[in-house]
Amino acid sequence: MNQISEAFRVAKSEQRSALVAYLTAGCPSLKGTLLSARAAVEAGADMLEIGVPFSDPLADGKVLQNAAQVALKNNVNVSACLDVVGTLRDSGIKQPILLMGYLNPFNSYGLSRLATDAVRAGVNGFVIPDLPIEHAPMWSDQFQKAGLANISFVAPTTNESRIRQIAEQATGFIYCIAANGVTGPRSEVSDDLGRFLSNIRRITWKPLAVGFGISTPQQAHSVSQVADGVIVGSALMQILLSHSPERGAVELKEFLSRMAQQMNRLPAFS
Repeated sequence: MNQISEAFRVAKSEQRSALVAYLTAGCPSLKGTLLSARAAVEAGADMLEIGVPFSDPLADGKVLQNAAQVALKNNVNVSACLDVVGTLRDSGIKQPILLMGYLNPFNSYGLSRLATDAVRAGVNGFVIPDLPIEHAPMWSDQFQKAGLANISFVAPTTNESRIRQIAEQATGFIYCIAANGVTGPRSEVSDDLGRFLSNIRRITWKPLAVGFGISTPQQAHSVSQVADGVIVGSALMQILLSHSPERGAVELKEFLSRMAQQMNRLPAFS
């Protein structure tokens, strides 16, 4: 968790938002994921979010659903994702790494075993979209004992009392959903995003990172003016789905580099 906090602190000291790059492990291949992760870091990503493929990813749009299907065909599971993180650590990557996945695979793996193996691999925290806040304490307690962050979601439709409940339990940062619906590229950023984040800031001091639909450098720039972090996923996976692993890593690095350059602006938050 300290590594995550430090990533946000460094970004803020450099007058920019932190860039979080999401990659589905095993798409188009495990080798491709390793190449793309290194490319993302070289392009300026402050944090990596490694997706654990699942057959019913309820929060994911078409691009990430397709990526998950490719990964599942490659027999990628929780163990393989932990191996990816371990390999990235062995290769010298120091940036915080999160595992994003759904309850079913994690439950099957076993919560206690998951926490232990995640720490051993070098994971810093988890993003679990279908973990209800009412059931989160059991997971949060286990993760906190292991020094792992449990990243919680807040949507534009979340009411104030529930935001308070989520903020109290969240560690690392709060994942703010830019627009209702599933992941996937959108043509524009909501005009209400600034107001949405301001409402959350009145409740918590924890970093706010925005995801869902950010797909262009211009959108990343817009979001960076009001958020502590920008999360990009579908746009990256669309690149990787369209190219060979080697070419995909090159294209991803070029795209993320442009995005990182656009985010190097003075954000509006204090």
